[in-house]
Amino acid sequence: MILFLIFTSFIATIIYNQENIIHPQRRVLQAYHYEWLNHPEAHNMKILKVKNRKDILIVKYDSTVRVSKRSQKVLDGLKKIGYKKNQLQNRGILMMFHGKNGRKEDLLPVAERYISAGFTCILVDLPAHGESSKKSTNYGYMMGDEVLSVVKEYVDVYTQPLYFWGMSLGGRYAITSAQAVKKISPQPKALILVSTFDKLSYVFKGKSTDLFGAYVGKILYKGLAFSLNLFYNFDPEKIDSAIMAQKINIPIFMLHGKEDKLIGYKHGKNLFEQFPNRKKVFHLDEKGNHHNILVTDYPFYLKSIEFLLTVDK
Repeated sequence: MILFLIFTSFIATIIYNQENIIHPQRRVLQAYHYEWLNHPEAHNMKILKVKNRKDILIVKYDSTVRVSKRSQKVLDGLKKIGYKKNQLQNRGILMMFHGKNGRKEDLLPVAERYISAGFTCILVDLPAHGESSKKSTNYGYMMGDEVLSVVKEYVDVYTQPLYFWGMSLGGRYAITSAQAVKKISPQPKALILVSTFDKLSYVFKGKSTDLFGAYVGKILYKGLAFSLNLFYNFDPEKIDSAIMAQKINIPIFMLHGKEDKLIGYKHGKNLFEQFPNRKKVFHLDEKGNHHNILVTDYPFYLKSIEFLLTVDK
């Protein structure tokens, strides 16, 4: 009886985690999302919805209204390093991807900073998140091709620089998207990655061993990987961003928290080291974890914006 209960619990754990991996629970719109959506002018924003694409928002700077506190902080910081406001116009397109269990509206406060520096931000729901029509996620497979069609159809990438920004799982999609659009002219100019993993299997293994110990955790991961392959033809071992990074020769700015328990900073550092371009920055935030990384004392927004503005120098 005890063995049966143990076996049943083992199978139930695998099924629960498997469904959460392939069919993550969709985050509903939060109260603060409505604040940005209903009153974009309070955040210097123009929010454009794309016809027949509920999974995309295009966000631009609204210069006709009073400058918001977030925008003013960025502008003040850029002024100190020599940028005038008239230099911060039409700086390019920044396509942004949220993390797992998030949605594009989570990035509205983030986009508020970048649009103040002259970037047009495109916020995208990942597959099986937000308003995406996809029923399951795939951790980066083929997303790049889909993004390519979005960029070409809705934004004039032939006359504006193109950049990608991604957090956690969104970082994986930023990488695959940059790889997919290499043939567009101009090519993607740079990547901004926050708390992004090198190999997905390392994340799953780490989480399993942290929760159940080295021995049981290893068995649980193997059972999970087998089940994912059997029922969804999904192999975590193949989601290897580090290998893909070796083929993307563009400037890279990465931020990771030293206290990140979900995706250890060593995984971020390993990913960073695979990018061949010499113009790259890795900042390890001593106070950062997977949840507070965008709100620590480190001036991430100013530093990453300065990086984007100088990639061609």
